[in-house]
Amino acid sequence: MSAVTKERVDESPAQSEGGDERDRFSGSESIFLRPFSRLSDRTLVFVCGAILFVLAVWSQALVKFPPYQDLPDHLATVVVLQNPSLYPDFIPTGFVHTNSLLAATIFFGSKVFGLLGTARIFIVLTLAVTSWMLPACVLSFSDRRRMLISLPFMAPMIHNWWVAMGMLNFALGFPLSLALLMLQRKQLREFPMRRDVGVAICSTILLL
Repeated sequence: MSAVTKERVDESPAQSEGGDERDRFSGSESIFLRPFSRLSDRTLVFVCGAILFVLAVWSQALVKFPPYQDLPDHLATVVVLQNPSLYPDFIPTGFVHTNSLLAATIFFGSKVFGLLGTARIFIVLTLAVTSWMLPACVLSFSDRRRMLISLPFMAPMIHNWWVAMGMLNFALGFPLSLALLMLQRKQLREFPMRRDVGVAICSTILLL
């Protein structure tokens, strides 16, 4: 009995079926990815992020005031900080502490864009960063096929509970945590200084 014949005899039916299944899976995968085969990973992530962003942000154009529960409280906090003489019972504690990024952004940005305008910019940026970071994270830890399959399930995670409740610091912390996770994964292979700086910046923003 030749070596080839013996190998075929020793191969179990389960192994044979598994091989056929893998072949069929590979064929369907190539068909599924064929329309995107000419796109680079970065371009594909950008396209997926743009789709998610449009699905999440379009509602902002329909309302004069974002209907988020805690947003009026954040705006009121900034008004108090900008007019301390009118509210002597409140003592400002500054912005170098946790959960202060939104208030600090509105405080300084309102001088140019107004209170509500700055809040809208923060909301749009939060949705944009989340829309881009989710597919980027899935691609970083898996592959293009899994990223495309998971795309419909990412949509509810963009305009999530934290955004709807107006807890925009936590909403922005979610994509930044994913970014930090991807940077730390790359740190396992090499340690360039610019990536160390990126890790430090993400960690600092997450603290705020």
